[in-house]
Amino acid sequence: MTSDKSLTTGEFRRSAGPAWPALRPAGLPGLSPNSLPASVLAPAQVPAGPLGRFWRTALDLIYPRHCLACGEWIDYSCAGHVCPGCAAKIIMIGAERCGRCAMPLGPYTEPQDECPHCRGADLRFCGASAPCRYVGVVRELVHALKYKTATCLAPAFAELMIADLTATGIVNNVTLVMPVPLHRQKQANRGYNQAELLAQRMTARCRLPLATGHLVRVRNTPTQTALTRSEREQNLRGAFEVRRAERFKDQSVLLCDDVMTTGATASECARVLRAAGAKAVYVSVLAR
Repeated sequence: MTSDKSLTTGEFRRSAGPAWPALRPAGLPGLSPNSLPASVLAPAQVPAGPLGRFWRTALDLIYPRHCLACGEWIDYSCAGHVCPGCAAKIIMIGAERCGRCAMPLGPYTEPQDECPHCRGADLRFCGASAPCRYVGVVRELVHALKYKTATCLAPAFAELMIADLTATGIVNNVTLVMPVPLHRQKQANRGYNQAELLAQRMTARCRLPLATGHLVRVRNTPTQTALTRSEREQNLRGAFEVRRAERFKDQSVLLCDDVMTTGATASECARVLRAAGAKAVYVSVLAR
């Protein structure tokens, strides 16, 4: 268990091992566009030879599949949900990032330099992890997960998040995983909480307990897309409440969500959890 303090850029570099290029489509160490999690891009699960060609042709005719990012047809020789071309365009965040808010920094940023993205921000979480940039293909895939019921993407997203949590060392600091909650009306309309789908997969893989229903969104806040950081903070004040505060006493909580923009939502959740007795709060998102 680590002390309750934010990770600095220098501390992140020491925990992450050899530095990676700041932005590279090949992804995390050991990952490449051709070896992304199986549910995004994987070898075909059909027999080889003439029988395999027959089944691939039959599947293409009966159940044609399309890339969830660009809409192009995907041959059954690639059994995932993203075409190889789009998978190659996924931009990963390298080790040159802020350990507090996970935004990528320039390759010449010194460890003592202040992150320009969270400078002056009253962020209540201790550190954040994010494997991908929220641009291009990743933006399209996140929209598919949230608004087009493409829940099949959640396992692959969770695998990327787990790999990044492991690289940063944050996974060793947490004792409890929980999703950022949706308001009950929004979740009823959507049918699911995408953050909870990610958290479920992560707890199973990391062997950590999952807490759902203990942090609730009691106010259905307006969309924050066009709001500034300060406006978002004001918009979110009083939006979350803790139920059964004893669940969080002395726990180091990992908050899971799909995307972090200014960090206002995660920070408000962290503030409420800390007030309920949580020892520390970290954040894991797919994209930044």
